[in-house]
Amino acid sequence: MNEEKHEEDIQFTQTELERPKVNIKDLILSLVAVLLCGCTLSGAIPAAYIGLASAAMFVYVVIAIRNIGAVLQLLLTSVLVTALTFLPVCGAAVLALMLGAGTLAWLFMTLPKYKWAPIGLLAVSYGLGCLVTSDFVIPLLALAFLPAAALMAWAHARDLGRTSTVLHAFLGFIFAALAALCVLLFKNYGSVNYNVLMTFVNQLKDLFVTIAAEGGKILLVAVEEAAAEAALPADAVETLRQTFAQAFAESNLRIMADTLMGLAPALIGVPALIISYLSNVVLLRKYYNTEWRSHMTLAACTLTVSPAASVIYFVCMLIVVVVSKQSVFLMAVTNMCLLLLPGLALVGINVILHNARRTGGWLGKASILLVVAVVFCMGLSSLYFLALWGAYVTISAALHKKIMQKLKDQNKKDQN
Repeated sequence: MNEEKHEEDIQFTQTELERPKVNIKDLILSLVAVLLCGCTLSGAIPAAYIGLASAAMFVYVVIAIRNIGAVLQLLLTSVLVTALTFLPVCGAAVLALMLGAGTLAWLFMTLPKYKWAPIGLLAVSYGLGCLVTSDFVIPLLALAFLPAAALMAWAHARDLGRTSTVLHAFLGFIFAALAALCVLLFKNYGSVNYNVLMTFVNQLKDLFVTIAAEGGKILLVAVEEAAAEAALPADAVETLRQTFAQAFAESNLRIMADTLMGLAPALIGVPALIISYLSNVVLLRKYYNTEWRSHMTLAACTLTVSPAASVIYFVCMLIVVVVSKQSVFLMAVTNMCLLLLPGLALVGINVILHNARRTGGWLGKASILLVVAVVFCMGLSSLYFLALWGAYVTISAALHKKIMQKLKDQNKKDQN
């Protein structure tokens, strides 16, 4: 027993000697970044200063990542969230989740003896949030990226592969989202059960219908004013009123609300997947830009999608296109299609970029310009076709590998 313990100590000592030294400047900068991300999420930073917090986090992105492609991915994601929600706080929160999870995972990996120390910074963020907001529940959002960072570090330490690492971070964010939902339900209703959840969902639907109806009225007034300035005929104005009345009728808004609630798994899962992937980008760039670059393996840097997932996406996409009648089955298929979309679209983009680099010359540049043109012309719909291309490439590669293996086995049999 003592000999085994002695051998374990020797192996641990050798591992510690092989570990690169942590640069004190990188360490301090990372700790400050985690504290800033936690304060942004906990409400410790007032809304009037959220722009300064976003600017500080963006400066950290540039300093820590040092790659224009990765920087643009994080920045555009934050800007897109701000544009969709019209709230700078939401964009800052998403940026804090991505940076916080990736940086905290890096600290867990590089501080084996003091890996629990960064969690103390999140406790400080929570305390500051309580002082500023005078609330003890909302500041718990400072811990939102802790599960994702811990699971991502665990998967990365065991070299489970980049796809598995991203999925571990995804599970961490989903766990945090479910925990936040439970806390919200308990705070507002005093308990957490199925009936309370359904009451909350119905209230969300009513709120959506109310806001959409009011927004329709405001939009109709603006259109009528524009029509009056343009001196449109009375018949055209009446047609516009009827169109708005039909589009923003309560029955149609109810159907739209039911559809959105049916797509809730995808509406929550897809952003969580994107945030998880970009958190992993932060982690890998932190590794690459420090002395830990030698610890990056091929599996940890390669994003793959299984052929089974590609086949499932192709079938789900076909069903969504062909079937038009609304049903629970179609809603489940649509959710599955949307959840598989980001990964396969990313694979499709990576394949196109790889082929462009390998081809070179004007042909490679033309293929990239063609993809950019398709994205600009089709918008988000282009992602479906990029995902189809990713699924096709994945399935083709798997079939080619299987055929070559069969030929190799056949040759061995013939030789024997």
